[in-house]
Amino acid sequence: QFFHSFFGDVVASAVPVGTCGVALPFVVGLAYLSAIRVPGVLFAVVWGSIFTLIAALVALGALARDHARDLRRNNRRDGTERAVSAYLSIGFWVLAFFFFCLSCFMRRAMNLAMGVVKEAARATKDMVTIVLVPIVAAIATVVAAAALTTAVVFAVTAGKKKLVTSDNYEGDFMPYHTYDTTDSQVYAIWYMIFSYFWTLEFISAAAQLVVAVCAATWYFTRDKRTIHPCSTVLFGFCRALFFHAGTVALGSLLIALLRMVRATLLFAHRSVRRLLKSRGDGCCLTLLRRLLNCLCCCLHCCLCCLEKCLRFLHKNAYILTAIFGYPFCKAARTAFFLIARNLARVAALEAVANFIFFLAKLLIAFLCGLICYAWLSAYYLEETHSILFPTLFAIVIAYYLGSAFINVLDTVADTLLLCFITDDELFGDSANGPFATKRPRYE
Repeated sequence: QFFHSFFGDVVASAVPVGTCGVALPFVVGLAYLSAIRVPGVLFAVVWGSIFTLIAALVALGALARDHARDLRRNNRRDGTERAVSAYLSIGFWVLAFFFFCLSCFMRRAMNLAMGVVKEAARATKDMVTIVLVPIVAAIATVVAAAALTTAVVFAVTAGKKKLVTSDNYEGDFMPYHTYDTTDSQVYAIWYMIFSYFWTLEFISAAAQLVVAVCAATWYFTRDKRTIHPCSTVLFGFCRALFFHAGTVALGSLLIALLRMVRATLLFAHRSVRRLLKSRGDGCCLTLLRRLLNCLCCCLHCCLCCLEKCLRFLHKNAYILTAIFGYPFCKAARTAFFLIARNLARVAALEAVANFIFFLAKLLIAFLCGLICYAWLSAYYLEETHSILFPTLFAIVIAYYLGSAFINVLDTVADTLLLCFITDDELFGDSANGPFATKRPRYE
């Protein structure tokens, strides 16, 4: 009944939900790009948040210290709470001092990061059609996933069909058909699962490379008036797919192999756990199952961390490919040492950009939700059971589309930072200065 009412409300309010959930996030995102380019806005948001955090830590330390003094003044026999309060106050003050010192040490790098975010907003507005890249990638992902899923279904049902009449479900007799599977079918299914991982990773990596090529082209073009929003993005597509498809294929292959290892580990874990469960519930078997769960959990965590590191390295390798046209291995090695030489700049950009972009995602989602709620409350109260769930549905759609929009901006910002660092290392000491039009005043 709930899902019936929910889908009925969504269908009845399709116009406001579709408008606020699909179209409006891009409008709000472009408005956000204009807002952060206003002088002083980004500075106030970033440094205001930092000093608010430091002040909050100092206040928490003072409150914990006052609580410890009150406990001492009341002569409480149990000194555990008083000691914990005293240690907490010291911990809060140490954290406040650490963040203050870190802010002072990273001041120039954070100013550079804010400048890069501003330039990324400018580049995205100059090449506004670049926001269509994740949409094209999403469509390609859906088509590829549908095709591979169909192939897996055909592989699973390629065996001999037989009727099962001995099973039951909750006491009711329910005969059903199943299919015999041979070893060749099992191998084919695993191959298709690997193809699924590789294809999806290839599409995601190709989208990153297209955005990186467009951003690098924008950076190294002296006269920004010659940047055309359509031709630049089409040039990025052509260069990425015709000249660097092998780089994308190799990078996505490594991630796909790692995901395949994780899937195999998960399958083996479930198979062994099912086997141990069939042996009984003895003390040794229970201990063995717990050890197995702990070991598999640790392996999954390690593989997940390795995958995150590889994704970060691959993203920067694609950026170096976009700048210099390097093959994958050379680009990955160059990107690793380039980041190592400029760790403070990269870390500052990641911290500042992640904070700004997270705020942007929340702003896009909840502003679209607020407009959708006002629209529904004004015109759709009598046509729906409740306007709350369509509003929440619009918020979810707006958040994901806003995330796709902001992820493009994030990739542009990372590309511009590496372009600036490369430009500074290659031409910073020359007589004419960096290749870019002017050296940023925020460095």
